[in-house]
Amino acid sequence: MNRPRDEAARKAIEAGLDVSVLVEAGAGSGKTTSLIKRMLALLGEGVCPVDGMVAVTFTRKAAAELKGRFQIELENAVRRETDGPKLERYGAALSNLDLLFTGTIHSFCARLLRERPVEAGLDPGFTELEEDENIVLRDKCWSEYLESLHVAESSLLVQLADLGIEPAQLEAVYQNVCLYPEIEVVGREVPPPDFARKRRLLEEYLQQAWKAMPPEVPKKGWDSLQDMLR
Repeated sequence: MNRPRDEAARKAIEAGLDVSVLVEAGAGSGKTTSLIKRMLALLGEGVCPVDGMVAVTFTRKAAAELKGRFQIELENAVRRETDGPKLERYGAALSNLDLLFTGTIHSFCARLLRERPVEAGLDPGFTELEEDENIVLRDKCWSEYLESLHVAESSLLVQLADLGIEPAQLEAVYQNVCLYPEIEVVGREVPPPDFARKRRLLEEYLQQAWKAMPPEVPKKGWDSLQDMLR
């Protein structure tokens, strides 16, 4: 059987337990398998107990699949392990598998906050916002904000109208800001574009393109630009 070209890197993920590892690879390349092997190695070598281990994924479905696959591999390790101390650690981990955290980053953060809700200034009974609820809330906030501008007859609406911009055209920007709050939105005042100059440059370009037009229809037909120029 052919060995993968990155075999050394895969082994380093499993063996380098005293260092942090960043793995970048495409879908289906075996990242989850490498993660599970590293988790087993951490348990077997006594570096980390199962109740001190956290495996974070992007979705709940992926988290459930990860935990299921890890349990299968842990059970296999218990059956095949011959080293006494390792077998004992694997057995203890299997008996306390419910203490292993696998979940999304949101659920992990929520778990930490629930341990110290008072210090975090939160209601101890807070719940996580589901993605569909988040979308509804974002849309509601946008609609209510626009309504408040109309009710107050805000000068912002006049400024937008002078620029030929409809408020609805800015909704995509608003959605992006909501999705990526860590990105700073930077704006600066610029002079209006010189359409006369742009038109002149476009006409010059079209003249050059027309000169390059073939005299007859190409075997593969006209391309999109040639078709527009005809």
